Amino acid sequence: MAEPQGLLRTYRGNCHCKEFVYEAEIPEIHAANQCNCSICTKKGALWVFPVKDSFRWVKGDEEDLTEYTFGRMLVGHKFCPACGTSLLARGFTHEPQPGEEPLFVLNPLAGAEEKKPISLIMTQARAIQGLNIYNLERRPFDGASLPPPYEPPLFAGPEPEANVRGGRVYEGSCHCGAVTLALKSKPLDSSYSSGIAECNCSICSRLGVAWLYPKANQVVMNGQDHLTYYIMGNGMLAKGFCEICGVPIDNKFQELNSSETSRLSYRNQIFYAISKDGWFLNAKILNDVDLSQMRVRHLNGWNDHKPAYVNP
Repeated sequence: MAEPQGLLRTYRGNCHCKEFVYEAEIPEIHAANQCNCSICTKKGALWVFPVKDSFRWVKGDEEDLTEYTFGRMLVGHKFCPACGTSLLARGFTHEPQPGEEPLFVLNPLAGAEEKKPISLIMTQARAIQGLNIYNLERRPFDGASLPPPYEPPLFAGPEPEANVRGGRVYEGSCHCGAVTLALKSKPLDSSYSSGIAECNCSICSRLGVAWLYPKANQVVMNGQDHLTYYIMGNGMLAKGFCEICGVPIDNKFQELNSSETSRLSYRNQIFYAISKDGWFLNAKILNDVDLSQMRVRHLNGWNDHKPAYVNP
């Protein structure tokens, strides 16, 4: 039996570059559904379900979002082509009949447990304004068990040149395989002490990333021409995502001249000086890495990064 709807609120959400803004009525959000399928894992997706017919665009149009489908081609994952923010998914859990339209559902987990086919639209909680992502209860959904099984794309290229004592090579990719990479690193397990961080700033929380901080010579990447880079704020870093599937890949330092560097805050000048030779990677795209077994720091970027981001 589906859970009661509870108190309804009108929530507002948007991509980071503010080209797409929506409103929807949703039961007051204290929890989100966390699917372990291949695409949701790579995007760090957290899903909530608007009330039927309540979703409306304030700015932008759904047709202008980039849509990515895979597997049985039943669900379209839609993201902003400029900043990479995942906004919604629309589709079916079953083969639709001719003329059948996706519907809104509030509790897909109950439907799945009762083995009833459902059609749905899911909204990314990460794009909703005013939510503390760290505090949301995560309701697991075993999407990884749905056929067909996902086969991670293989990396074909040279091993990174870095000499890492006791290290090994990890492979990773976007979801569609247009971008693949190899990382030479110390073992990425509970013994790893070099740091992985999740940040709740306006862009990182929307992208659902967990940043790993290797040096540039520890990484070899294929398919960089399929990356769209989004530059914001002080222009120090550019966040790359696959233009086809929307998976966030990396966070690259930009070449800043002395004038541009001087305009950074003192804190960011120090950060730029000691870190600009790094190549930050989204750890969620790596194969054979279980982040639940690693020490992941939670950064309070929403309050620490100035000037503050203003939601539209």
